[in-house]
Amino acid sequence: MQLRPKIIRCNIDNLGLLYPCTLTFKEYKFLTTNIGHLTLGNTIVKDENDQVVPVEDLLACIPNCYHFDL
Repeated sequence: MQLRPKIIRCNIDNLGLLYPCTLTFKEYKFLTTNIGHLTLGNTIVKDENDQVVPVEDLLACIPNCYHFDL
């Protein structure tokens, strides 16, 4: 996705990624630091070994999230 090199600070409360895309786990953690409402749609999150990150691990990174959709 290559967003991170262009973003210095991230304070998103509501994020919806509805179009097919792939994020690294590092990008996911950066974008969802303070997230409250998250919709991933057709998004795939992969770790440094190019393996899909389990939903449980994604949820563990967003303790303040009150709404999560896949």
